[in-house]
Amino acid sequence: MNSRWDISVQEDKKFSENLEMDLDDDDNENKVEQSITIEASAQDCFTAATTYEDYPKWAGCTKAVKVLERRASDGLAVLVEFVMGIFGFTSRNKMKYTYDKPRCMSWHITEGGIKELDGRYDFISLGPERTKVVYKLRVEPGFFLPKMIKRATSRAVAKMALEDLKRFTEQRNQEKSLLEVENKDVCTTSESTTSPLRHLIPLC
Repeated sequence: MNSRWDISVQEDKKFSENLEMDLDDDDNENKVEQSITIEASAQDCFTAATTYEDYPKWAGCTKAVKVLERRASDGLAVLVEFVMGIFGFTSRNKMKYTYDKPRCMSWHITEGGIKELDGRYDFISLGPERTKVVYKLRVEPGFFLPKMIKRATSRAVAKMALEDLKRFTEQRNQEKSLLEVENKDVCTTSESTTSPLRHLIPLC
């Protein structure tokens, strides 16, 4: 099964050209697209989004994660099993991932309690420490839901995912910056308290 958002320039162009047409598509209630701005580099956002083992710490819908397969070239996970729960519904799903590091990542479900699920993150750099993240999601749960409820649920999932990613990435960046400052202060203090006689002692 191929993801509707498998990464390729041709598919990106086709998606953009057909976006208005998709608004009249019968399948449109299954699709959402939302974005958010994160105060972090595109690489930092990509790293946060692809460190799946951390998802239970920050992703509200994720209860447990197990990486089943990784790429030999860079260690990025290509097959991941998730236990996800939202609105009282819990399911175990396996996702297949593809990447264009650090610009984007896409995934689709290969096994689980959801009939069809395709998603994609695009990380668009707006500066050294500022990134626009676009999230595209298409879900077909496999059981009847009124169109309005299905659409509202997908929007809620996308909104939650983006806000959780923003919160986690920015918090991690702040912690990293504080650690760098602390390490710099320790080095400066160490240098200032070193005896001047040290320079008179030959080093072996």
